[in-house]
Amino acid sequence: MIAQKAGIALVSGFLVFLILAAGCTTPAPPTVTPEPTAPPTLEPITPEPTEIPLETPLPPVETPTPRVNQSQGNTTKVTPTHTQKVSTATDTDFLIVYDASSRALSDTISRLTIALAGSSVIGDIPPAFPDVLVQSKRLVMVTQNATNEIEPMTELKEPQNQKLQVQYLNYTASLNVAGQALVEAANLSIKKDYVTAIRYYRDADGLLANTVAFPDPDNTKDLSQMRYYIEQVISSLENRMSLEKEKVTNKP
Repeated sequence: MIAQKAGIALVSGFLVFLILAAGCTTPAPPTVTPEPTAPPTLEPITPEPTEIPLETPLPPVETPTPRVNQSQGNTTKVTPTHTQKVSTATDTDFLIVYDASSRALSDTISRLTIALAGSSVIGDIPPAFPDVLVQSKRLVMVTQNATNEIEPMTELKEPQNQKLQVQYLNYTASLNVAGQALVEAANLSIKKDYVTAIRYYRDADGLLANTVAFPDPDNTKDLSQMRYYIEQVISSLENRMSLEKEKVTNKP
């Protein structure tokens, strides 16, 4: 019995020895080296457009604008005497403004001529000096507006429009000065200062005599009629002075 237990113990010990021996000789697991992987491809990011606030625009630059030289003909420009804001008007813009201005000017000349004709009559009908004053002021205003609107148009491309611009500015400038003389003449006529009024009427007549009718050839006829009635007004004022002098002389 003792011998049987000893045999069992011996067998068990031998099995334990085999198990331990097997555990010591078990090969280590292979080392796994990770394969290199390519970095992920990143899609390009397109930035969304952002609105950049604009800066406050600079004011228009004032540059010299050519003036018209009356003494050197209707197509000559001279050094300016003042600065004028530059206009970006096109040739089409110029023609539109020119057409409206020339029509307004022609209408004003007709109205003024009628008023002068009414002031040249001597008799029971009172002279139309107030009408001459109103229409003379209108002539000054219309011609000044033409200068203000057309003179800054310095970017015209077509040569014929550039020539037309200079000629029209000459025309309106001369009429403007004549209109100012007629304003003074009409004011003095209303005040019955006939002597001084006649001097201003003569000044206006001289200015119109040197004015080149433009752009419409019919303006030559209009200016001739205006000058004719200015002369008639001068004659009527001289007659009025003579009548008043006779009254004073014949006064008892």
